[in-house]
Order: sequence, then structure tokens, then C-alpha cells
Amino acid sequence: MRRDYCPSRQEQKKLKPKKPQARMSFKGRSRISQKELQARRTSAKKKTKNHRFLVWLISLILLLLGIVVALYLLRQQWFQRHQLEQPYFLLITKQHQARFLVKLSPGEEQVSIVDLRQHEAEPNLVWEASQSAISSHELTDQRLFFSLTLGQFIDQVLEQESDFDVQDQLAWQNFLINDYSNQLKPVALNFLRRHDLDWTWPDKLAHSQSKNFACPVVVVNTSQHQGLATQMGKMLETASFSVIRRDSGNQALANSYLALDPNMEACLALQSRFAQLLPEKEIKQDQAITRKYRAGAVIFIGEDLANLKLFFTDFLHSDF
Repeated sequence: MRRDYCPSRQEQKKLKPKKPQARMSFKGRSRISQKELQARRTSAKKKTKNHRFLVWLISLILLLLGIVVALYLLRQQWFQRHQLEQPYFLLITKQHQARFLVKLSPGEEQVSIVDLRQHEAEPNLVWEASQSAISSHELTDQRLFFSLTLGQFIDQVLEQESDFDVQDQLAWQNFLINDYSNQLKPVALNFLRRHDLDWTWPDKLAHSQSKNFACPVVVVNTSQHQGLATQMGKMLETASFSVIRRDSGNQALANSYLALDPNMEACLALQSRFAQLLPEKEIKQDQAITRKYRAGAVIFIGEDLANLKLFFTDFLHSDF
């Protein structure tokens, strides 16, 4: 005998049909849809405005960042162009008389100041009083005059107007940086503005510890006057050049000149120094000569420079 299946109360509740929800009128649906549409449009407009503002803000930030980076790169490039790479020599005069020799050494990060007045053996180097006497030798540049008489490369000559304590660092900084900021070359001015420099007051200038070994130099004295190759070698070594040999030539030359290896860019600094010291002298690009002496540059001292050196020696120790 079969019995009909009778679901339990819980199952009956599950199987009980749900009451249909009351349908909204067409007007109600129309009102709600319009409100929702208006809200959606308003929200979309706000999102669009916010998106545009965000894009504009990001673009502005990127533009400002690009300007800052460009200015930084330009500043770094400017500093690299005006960065002191080799020793720089300043001669301080008063009434055209040599008083102090200042050496700016980028390799040692040092400023050395030598008081020339303490050297009793040194003659009174007065440019103004010597102009008439040296006019016949076509020496109208006082840098050249002081370079040859001191046996030292001179890059600039500054006239001192007021006295101050010789070993007063602040006074020297004020004198060089503030009083002569318009006259000093940018490479020297940027170097002096550094705060990590060591200021010293030696009795004489020593050879630079940082040498330009990439450009080995040979000095050959072809004149009949001895000692000129040694003097020129000392000038070069004080200016950070590497002098590997001092020699005397078998054949006397009338004119001094400089021979360079055209493939050695490190010798461009020496070319600049030589042209500054002796602007009228010849500079040759001759690899055959440099290979012969196994050097990057060879300076030949002729009778012209020897006679000029002797002239200054006699002139400075004679009475005006």
C-alpha cells in the first residue's frame, strides 16, 4: 500500500510561493529614472572635471620637474666649464711692485700665499719703472715680465689698494672674492668660493703633488747659457707638469719653440701655458720629434729666450 509523501513544515515554507511585489506606476518609474540619470550625469561631470584637474596637475608637476632638471644640468655644465683643472697663479702688486704670489691648487684643494717681501735676495720687481727699458724687447705685457723675472707662470696680476694682515684668511677671501670678483676669471673665482680649501702661507712654492703624467715633458736647452732647462723645468713642475728629462741640444737654435704630439690631448694645457708665456713663439705639431724624445711635448730653448733671461737678470740688478 502506497503512502503519499508529506513534506515537513520547513520544506513547506521553502516551497510556499512568494507574494508578487507591487509594481510601480509608469510615472513613478519615470521620475526615479530621471533622478538617477541626472545624478549620473552630475557624477560623470564631476569625475570628468576631477580627471582633467588631475591631468593638468600632473602635467604641471612634470613641467616644473623638467625645468628644475634642465637648470641643474645647465648649472653642472657651467661649473664643469668653469672648473679649475690646473694650478692658477695670481700675482698681487702694490704700485706695480710685486708683493704676494698666490697659487690655487685644485689637486691639493689648497691656496698657497707667498710673501715676496720677505725674500731679501729677490730684487724689487717694479713693472712701471721698467717699461721704458724693456720696450726694445717688445715686452708690453706685465704678466710676461713678472713670469720671466720670477721664473713662475703668472695667470693674472691684481693691484692691492689697502694693506691687511698677511695671514688673515678672511681678509684674503674678502680681498680676492669681493673686491676683485669682476676681475678674477670664473675658474679662479669659483675655486676660491669653496669652503673646504686649505689656506697656507709657505716661504716658497713647492712642486705640485698632483702631476699631469698624461703629458710627459722634455726641456732641451740649445743655447750656450747653462741652467735654463733646469729653470724652465722648475716652472713646469710648479704648474703640475711632469718633466721627465732636461737635456742640452747639440745644435744651437735662434728661436725657441714647442713641439707637441698631436694625438695627446693632455698636452693642451701645456700649449696654453707656453702660448701665454711666449705668445710670439712657434708651436709645432710634430710627432716625429716627440717620438724621438719619447715624450708628449718637447720645449726647445733657443738663444732668444736665453738673451731675454740674461737681459732681465742684468736689468733687475742694475740701478735705474
